[in-house]
Amino acid sequence: MVGRVCLLIRTMLAAAAVAVASQSPAAENLLQNPGFEPPTQEGLAHGWLPNVWGDCDTVFSLDATDAHSGQTSQRIECLRRVTGASQFLQPLEVVAGKRYVVRLWVRAEGDVPFVGAALRHNPPPYTRHLSGTFEPGREWELFELQGLALESDDNAGLYIWFEATGSGTVWVDDAEVLALGPEAMSGPSPEGNVIEGGSFEVPLAHRWDLRGDARSVADPGAPDGRRALRIDLAAGESARLTTPCMQFNGGNEALTLALSARAQGGPAEVRARLRWAVRAGQSEEAHELRFTPGERWERFSATREVAPSLNGAYYLTVDAAAEGPATVWVDALSLSPAGAEYVPAAPVEAALTAEAFAGVFAPEEPKRVRLHLYAARALDEEITVRVRDYLERTVAQVTVPTRLEAGESLVREIALPLRGMGAFRADAHLAGRAEPVASMVLAVVPRPKDVPSQRSVIGGHFGIHSPWQVRVARRLGYRWTRIHDASHITHWRTVEPEPGQWQFFDEQVDRACDAGLMILGEFLRVPQWAMAEDAPADAIARGAGPYRDEREFQEYVRTVVRHYRGRIDHWEIWNEPYHSGFYGGNAEDYAQMVRAASEAAREANPRCTLLAPCISPNLPEWVDATIAEGALDPVDIFSYHGYGCRTASKYALLQDWVRRNGRVMEHWNTETGLSADSFYRFTPDLLEDSYTRWLRAGPVEEAVHDTIRYFALSMAAGSERFFYYWNSVEAGMLPRLGSMSIYEWDRTIRPHGVAYAIAAWLLDPCDGAGIEPYNSRVTACYLRTDDRFVAVVWADSKLSSGRYEIDLPEGAQVLDVMGNPLSRAEAQNVTKSPMYVMVDRMSTTDLRRALREAFER
Repeated sequence: MVGRVCLLIRTMLAAAAVAVASQSPAAENLLQNPGFEPPTQEGLAHGWLPNVWGDCDTVFSLDATDAHSGQTSQRIECLRRVTGASQFLQPLEVVAGKRYVVRLWVRAEGDVPFVGAALRHNPPPYTRHLSGTFEPGREWELFELQGLALESDDNAGLYIWFEATGSGTVWVDDAEVLALGPEAMSGPSPEGNVIEGGSFEVPLAHRWDLRGDARSVADPGAPDGRRALRIDLAAGESARLTTPCMQFNGGNEALTLALSARAQGGPAEVRARLRWAVRAGQSEEAHELRFTPGERWERFSATREVAPSLNGAYYLTVDAAAEGPATVWVDALSLSPAGAEYVPAAPVEAALTAEAFAGVFAPEEPKRVRLHLYAARALDEEITVRVRDYLERTVAQVTVPTRLEAGESLVREIALPLRGMGAFRADAHLAGRAEPVASMVLAVVPRPKDVPSQRSVIGGHFGIHSPWQVRVARRLGYRWTRIHDASHITHWRTVEPEPGQWQFFDEQVDRACDAGLMILGEFLRVPQWAMAEDAPADAIARGAGPYRDEREFQEYVRTVVRHYRGRIDHWEIWNEPYHSGFYGGNAEDYAQMVRAASEAAREANPRCTLLAPCISPNLPEWVDATIAEGALDPVDIFSYHGYGCRTASKYALLQDWVRRNGRVMEHWNTETGLSADSFYRFTPDLLEDSYTRWLRAGPVEEAVHDTIRYFALSMAAGSERFFYYWNSVEAGMLPRLGSMSIYEWDRTIRPHGVAYAIAAWLLDPCDGAGIEPYNSRVTACYLRTDDRFVAVVWADSKLSSGRYEIDLPEGAQVLDVMGNPLSRAEAQNVTKSPMYVMVDRMSTTDLRRALREAFER
């Protein structure tokens, strides 16, 4: 569990809160001896306690040579680490409803990938009220994080730790923990309407999330402007609009929620609800408006006192539903202390759109976007469309003079002077204003190579029920998809929901096959009727098993394999059986299930290919037990999930497991991915619920780099396939923005999804030629394609980034992580961002030698 905390790191609200915290005279530092001055006990400054755990030799001492302030800083030296962490703490009490701000000054040397800090409970289950990590450099840097405690804890503490890859040293100084009352977080009270874009004069791009068939359409009778939102509902269907988080102080003052609507067919019900952005602590509605519209436009409103949000943020949902077919029109949506009259929240409604499918352009295509504008008040100023890459560098801009009278709109096509490949964000700015009025995410990705699907290494997890998602898969170069939670059409409880009642999904399977996608099927999820009588209730709900009768399980396997024979010929036996959320048995039970599945599957299709045990290198004991029980004996391919496997040592374990009877067993990485922040920047990411906490989304830049690291390490270690997780559309993402999906909530492609597509274009097909972790803490993953030898090179941490003298072979081509050429001089600057070094197959030895000499000096 991530912990009972509203993490607001890297958000606009976090910045505002820190500013408030620093200005608050009541915010006192809760720590004793925050400057780490003598005396000491066991090498730790007075007030601090050691808490090293695992196989981790650590020495504490005070250092007077380079304190951030005062006389000394705390020095923590990890001499050797195999497992665990170098950790110390100071006990503190945590109070529910308080907002905590933690600050540390940190520097490091050696192999220290990150430093972490947490306010957490002391005994198990180690509940984290606030937690974050920071990558230190050699100079002093400020690490700060904050969050809302949602439960009190009189046995908590501030824990500071790091996990050296082998050895390393960290210095900490000037620590601070502040506890702020809710009033210190209150934002400004709203002076008028807080819902931007409520007139729906421009396309629903960027600002809104939509579930259902809704679009902005011209309507001569619209209560405001010239357009309204049209929602088409089939019988029994519903649609939902969700706004991003809005920041204001409810303050128990009366706010009027108002909406104009009309409908045909139905009858239809419309329900608008204002919600607090902290679901874990405030789950009910802060405000609600419910009505049944008639055939004529009518204004509906409700006034209520709105209580403050625990984190100073709210969001709004608008739901429309009908028992029979209906069409609902909505306009002039507002939330205001000034009453029900509609007043635009901003003088301009704007959107950026593109005709390019999913916002993806080929390098040779003109990069044309459309700027949509509606002026609530007269507009006579320039608009600049500025394009930034995933590193937030401005790479292109276009300025457009604009003149509009109040109530006028325009659509203008703009050609972006964009060069190179990669992920980009276009922001439209009014003159002199920092915050954009509109944004869109776009990508430049080469058209996929014509790679035979049977040879391709590129896989993902797509919802093959969706023609749109299948089309995305093909455009980005995927050739494989795995049946799991994006599409569970082969799972037992899906195909046989009741005994002997079979349902198949031929249209979906044929759609994927016709698009050239190979399918990895999956046996998973026991239906409720087939569960063992003594199965726990939570296992029954999840379909984790155990099943009651092996013969029933085998009949399921036999039936589904026989039905899809020739279209799905690769099958994985269960998902992550070490995880109780997926499987209710132990290693011995799983091995028996593998034998039973193998017998039934080969009877139904003797030419099928079977995969097991779907393990994690992070749980070697479970893997060893599974192998010892014979789980690999009846299968053809070793499957694993490489989450968190960012070092060569994890893949060394894998190499041991796949050596069987004098041969190397084929192995596939059938699921690996990460959670990432949105590439959009001015939409607040403030929703806090249990799922958001579990995601712990990382920065865009890290997601790009880690995606390619995962892929390169897996392939260099000899894997034959890599299935990215995941590639399905997450419905209703707003107001939460963090996601494991490659899609933004508006269905454009996130930067790490773009980076993986470009890797597919560069490297598919390829086979592994080894991983080299060099003494300088730089890693090279070696790969062979049909005509090239490739090294994917990166610095393992910020501490190992730097300039290296690399004597590259003649004819070497060096590309950045997005596939753009780098000069020889740029190639000497090795950072955490992977770069591709490519030579012809005749220069393999020369490239290995050049990198070894550069990184072993």
